[in-house]
Amino acid sequence: MLETLATAEFMLAAALLLLAIVVAPYYAIQWPGGGWVGAAILIALGMALAWLMVRHVTQRIGATITAHLGGQWHLTLIVGAVLQVGAAAITAPVPTSDFRMYLLLAEGLASGVGYVDDAGRLAFMPPGMPFVLTPFVWMFGANLVAVTAVNVVLFLLGALALWSIAFRLFGRSVANVSVALYTIWPTRILSAGLPAKETLTLAMLLVGAALSLKALSETERRPWAAGVAAGAAYGLASLAQPGFLLFLLTIPIAFRFAARSLGVTEFVTRIGVIMVGAMLCIVPWVLRNNMIFEGEFVGVATNGGSVFYRANNPRATGEWAAEGEIPITHLPELEQNKLGFALGREWIKSHPLDMLRLSLRKVTYLLASDDDGPYWGIFRGTGRNHDDSRRLNSSGRIAAFELASLASLVFWILFAAWGASALLALRSHRDPSAERLLPLIYPLLYSACVFSIFESGTRQHIAAAGPLFALAAFACHGSLNRVAQPARTRGLS
Repeated sequence: MLETLATAEFMLAAALLLLAIVVAPYYAIQWPGGGWVGAAILIALGMALAWLMVRHVTQRIGATITAHLGGQWHLTLIVGAVLQVGAAAITAPVPTSDFRMYLLLAEGLASGVGYVDDAGRLAFMPPGMPFVLTPFVWMFGANLVAVTAVNVVLFLLGALALWSIAFRLFGRSVANVSVALYTIWPTRILSAGLPAKETLTLAMLLVGAALSLKALSETERRPWAAGVAAGAAYGLASLAQPGFLLFLLTIPIAFRFAARSLGVTEFVTRIGVIMVGAMLCIVPWVLRNNMIFEGEFVGVATNGGSVFYRANNPRATGEWAAEGEIPITHLPELEQNKLGFALGREWIKSHPLDMLRLSLRKVTYLLASDDDGPYWGIFRGTGRNHDDSRRLNSSGRIAAFELASLASLVFWILFAAWGASALLALRSHRDPSAERLLPLIYPLLYSACVFSIFESGTRQHIAAAGPLFALAAFACHGSLNRVAQPARTRGLS
């Protein structure tokens, strides 16, 4: 039963990654007036591309990458940090939208003003990224240096956690390759100058997974400390992106393999410790919000209702929108939050089929591209809005954006193909130890399910991609016919 469930979970994740390849041409190739014929041709092209990548291309490229980039991970970390600093210095993006808000909130915390934005709202934006930014802003000021320093630290934390995960599951060679792939990830590099919550959630989900594997190991000497730290990482990810609050419920499912070695009682106890660690991080902020709003429960942030309604209303397309059919963003934050959730729920109840179609479209948007770094770091890097950027950006900046977007697309297709190759190889194995790879795919499964309902836009896939680098590296390593072997031979302890 559990083996069948694991196979279904792996195949669903593989289907999502294959979908990313299939829809990539549809969204990447502009075909004015193509209509249904053009759409069908592009989807057929995507299906052919997926077959070609998985069956014939990825292992050859992976072997080359393994040969040239699978060296010392210590050196890779240094190169990665240099790339982060260099990309931030070259792009030097002007913070706009949420990025600007996070920097302003961190500046207020660093100067003693408190957590209040320029509109006087006390809990509108999730506090995770401002919290992490604050000590750096206190040291360097609210500028590019502080943002770059934060992103270098987050890159190093994420890379070390990824190495630990891949080493525990697959061994040193695959771990080295996974860090190398993570280091050359274009959208991550080009986000180095942006105070983006996605870079924080990406790092914290990796840290949480690495520490959870440690906390649930039967040979760990201090599992409680590792469990509390893992929970704190998940908690900080939830403070940065409240949509990950429900992700905590998937942890017992994703790490269920540990119940075999620990026993059910010990497994439940250690999972409980992880949850306690998360609550220690989340609950104080929720209590603060309830106090300042005089007992009105608002959770982590008051912008959730606005986000939910803009993602679920008659005008919603699956992409980001400034407003829903009924304007609510001008309302006070508490009223906007409550009304947004009410309007969104009402629309879903009244239009379940429309909501289902919209959610499926959101999944394709979520997976079809990976150009957030090029878009915000280069195209919108001058601080202009989308239309003005298209009209006023220099030809050199436009060319740089298009080149970076192409590089991101190629990397994303390769990444999805490597991940899908590894997951499809699991079909031929009925080894229960393959369940130990489930923590690598659960962020993807969760993001596709939850964010396709509660959110709109594309950036939510970034955090989900982190653990998949271990699978991609394993595919690069060329041992797909032995994908379950590390679990048998290494014990994953």
